[in-house]
Amino acid sequence: MNEEVNSKIRELKAEVYKKRLLDELKLAAERFERLGYKVTISITPVDTETEEDK
Repeated sequence: MNEEVNSKIRELKAEVYKKRLLDELKLAAERFERLGYKVTISITPVDTETEEDK
């Protein structure tokens, strides 16, 4: 039970961290666009599954 709770807490913390990073990227992109740059951001999740997991 305790490990399940800890796992869920880690997941939620990771989601919060990811949201903060995305917000910072958006702000940086807006700043560059105001300076006349075209900004394109592409974020692709990495497949973390190993051969053993398959």
